[in-house]
Amino acid sequence: MKPIALLITVYNNQSGLEKTLLSLIPDSALMDIVIVDDGSALPVDLSKFSELSIHLIRLPNNLGIETAANMGLEYLYGCHYEFLARIDAGDVALNHRFSKQLAFLRENPAIGIVGSRINVVNTHGNLVFSTYHPIKDREIRNAMCFSNILHHPTLMVRTDVMKKIGFYSPRFFATGDYDLCLRILKITKAENMAEHLLNYEWDNQNSISNKTRRLQKMNALKVQLLHFDKYNIYSYMGVLRSFIQIIFFVPKHLLRIENTCMRFMFRQGKQA
Repeated sequence: MKPIALLITVYNNQSGLEKTLLSLIPDSALMDIVIVDDGSALPVDLSKFSELSIHLIRLPNNLGIETAANMGLEYLYGCHYEFLARIDAGDVALNHRFSKQLAFLRENPAIGIVGSRINVVNTHGNLVFSTYHPIKDREIRNAMCFSNILHHPTLMVRTDVMKKIGFYSPRFFATGDYDLCLRILKITKAENMAEHLLNYEWDNQNSISNKTRRLQKMNALKVQLLHFDKYNIYSYMGVLRSFIQIIFFVPKHLLRIENTCMRFMFRQGKQA
């Protein structure tokens, strides 16, 4: 059996899925891919990717990303993969991302989850900005008080860790990954790889973050309050940030400024 199971959920995004699957070919020998088609109007077509090992789960109706992901996890928990990984349809894996994360986790048994820094690109693939989020566990925990800087489509997690956590919570629409990562941090250590191992698509109009951004911010605040640490000053700062973003609806393009501020707040240089 291959060591990695890669879970992808997709809804009405055939072109984005194809872009993602093409980027997986360099590391295809390491992984089986589970795709959950969340009731797309036209069922996804995988005929171009016979060289990839893909298991397709087709849902009859659109049930939402958390439910779709949980259906995939339910299937995978019955298998025996060493690691579970995520990527989103439309995003592109770079520079043998999976082989590097696999080697990292095997060399660092105390780390249960690893992500990476990302390049934020537009739908034409042009660079908007690159993230320099924290890479070490302590700084990651503080930065997580502001937002989920364990970027969901970059994650690889030990399967035994994921099984202890269980599933995505349906309580937090569009922010279930934030809650999931904070629950993971309660039982294991995390790191981000300093290398940029993913192109994250910024302005996909089909994305949840673009369609329901205010609701997403409100649910992010609920996650922060659920995991609030009264002894951590960053918890207070993170809740204040969320209130400001909800009340004034901060334009999405200003997030690149926030990325720069976080870089200096947590002393993360380009060569960290």
